[in-house]
Amino acid sequence: MKCRATPASSRLSVSPSISGLVSARVSRSIKIFVVGALLAGASLATSAATITSSSGFVNSSITTQTGTFTATFDASPSISPSNDILSFSSGAQTAFTGMAASVRFNTTGTIDARNGGAYAAASSIPFSAGKTYHFRMVINVANHTYSAFVTPAGGSELTVASNYAFRTEQAGITSINNFDADVDATPGGSLTYTTPTISGGSSSSSSSSSSVSSSSSSLSSISSSSSSISGGTTINSSNGFVNSAVANQTGNFTASFDASASVSPSNATLGFSSGAQTAYTGVAATVRFNTTGTIDARNAGAYAAVTSVPFSANTTYHFRMVINVAAKTYSAYVTAPGGSEQTLAMNYGFRTEVAGISNINNFNADVNATPGGSLTYTQPVISGSTSSSSSSSSSSVSSSSSSSTSSSSSSSSSKSSSSSSSSSGGLNPNAPPGSNFNLSGFTLQLPTGSSGNIDTVTGAQLAAGFTKSPYFYTDTGDGAMVMADPATGWTTSGSLHPRVELREDAIWATSGTNVMTNTVAVTKVPSHTTIGQIFQGTGPSKPLCELEVTSSGVVQLLLESTNQGGSSTMNTIASAALGTKFTYSMQLSGTTITIKVGSTTKTFTMDSSFNGESFYFKAGDYDQSAVSGTPATTASTIVKFYALSISH
Repeated sequence: MKCRATPASSRLSVSPSISGLVSARVSRSIKIFVVGALLAGASLATSAATITSSSGFVNSSITTQTGTFTATFDASPSISPSNDILSFSSGAQTAFTGMAASVRFNTTGTIDARNGGAYAAASSIPFSAGKTYHFRMVINVANHTYSAFVTPAGGSELTVASNYAFRTEQAGITSINNFDADVDATPGGSLTYTTPTISGGSSSSSSSSSSVSSSSSSLSSISSSSSSISGGTTINSSNGFVNSAVANQTGNFTASFDASASVSPSNATLGFSSGAQTAYTGVAATVRFNTTGTIDARNAGAYAAVTSVPFSANTTYHFRMVINVAAKTYSAYVTAPGGSEQTLAMNYGFRTEVAGISNINNFNADVNATPGGSLTYTQPVISGSTSSSSSSSSSSVSSSSSSSTSSSSSSSSSKSSSSSSSSSGGLNPNAPPGSNFNLSGFTLQLPTGSSGNIDTVTGAQLAAGFTKSPYFYTDTGDGAMVMADPATGWTTSGSLHPRVELREDAIWATSGTNVMTNTVAVTKVPSHTTIGQIFQGTGPSKPLCELEVTSSGVVQLLLESTNQGGSSTMNTIASAALGTKFTYSMQLSGTTITIKVGSTTKTFTMDSSFNGESFYFKAGDYDQSAVSGTPATTASTIVKFYALSISH
């Protein structure tokens, strides 16, 4: 890292290439500008500037922001890997420590963002030299947090940061009025970028004090009318369900459209389905102007919302839905006129009645007679369309007692305990977990089935593409393997808590070195959940230790004092804020237990009552506040896995 002043004589070279700016008018009142730079291999428009390490920190002033605002810009590194940073700050900066909210093309060849005291990423997003990436940052100055998103050339938007904290040194600032860019001398290269466009804040325009053009025409923008939609389709309750065909989708795609309800509260829905529908039960992914005067979305068996978004009558709202047909999940976002995009749904499950569909080819709209009114909307624009070859959850899940016994007995079978591994490199958000991770050596335990006789899924079924929304699926944004535990669900005979957890099929003695290393992010937890265990393969079937994450971000180890269970100590290991990706390892060699979280390593001695026993690893989401009962269809705790490996 370096700290240097910007040379007064530094000059910025303007890229001579002009990207193809394409404008299209949708429904006559909405104009969408599509950046030609987002096409593969295209360069940025002439409003962009190119800097190198000799340019130092390049600062551009923006209108002072004190609340929540959105900034969009494009950037292209000349080499990969690189060390290029784009950031927002309070005042012009000459050092990294002054940057509050930063995105980076980093030295690992991926894109990340600053979260408090370190860089991290919600998604593993590789970047290529000479390609253009579109960034969107939603910054909350008052809360000192921000989220960041990036759209690769020709791709769909991916999440880089979700509610990350401002850089530690800037945690107390009260305003942002500057945009920074820097190229580190190691490994060098250059960075070409556009001046950010600011929206939803105290001002919708941006200015530049450097020689970088402040033109915003090269960036994507959507201007929504605050009145009814001209040229859109208007329906009322007498129309029933209105269906429109869309191109057949079997993988991951994004749909964008605008809608306006004539009354508030209302009861008007817009959704996607397999085939034309005449009832709500046939619509898989739905957003709704509802009877409480807010906007929500369907999550499996009920409507819900991540954010409470009120709506006004005759006001146009822009919707964006990211739908993963293979995983049977979707996320939904809404932008009010002049506002920032807000999250309605995050990895919600398809409606329960149609959780098994394998394609989407229809768009539905409906207005309920109570309270009536009308709905005006535009036809959806589909992007990121892909046909997935991944198999869906067509594999049968055994809930019989015999399968549970088989799963248990497999731990004592003759399977080799010399090595078992599964890992993730680049994660495909369109593929099931078994395609991104080698899960053939595991058994998945679910909160469904019956009390004491839970559903289990074999390694072969996992490898064949098993998913089960809303408990086990692939995140449509970053490809993570998601394990979501409900507040109530069926439990194993020896537990009080339901779980979504992988158990290693092989068992092993402590004479060797046995290590499990995983990269995870706990994004939701009401109290504390277990993300990893070393468990008895022989003996009284109790854990040796459990690694937990609490709602306050404490990573702690529960260590049993006897192989009979019921007597344990709790040991604080490290901290990891919710939503932050971190790597942990659990190792047992002889009688020594080694736990590593990030850069923190702590060792413990196994109690002698465990001597001579064999063990296996477990990894997943085992919520310690969840209770036995009919399985809920919404997640109480969510753990996302980005890497999973075991070695013996």
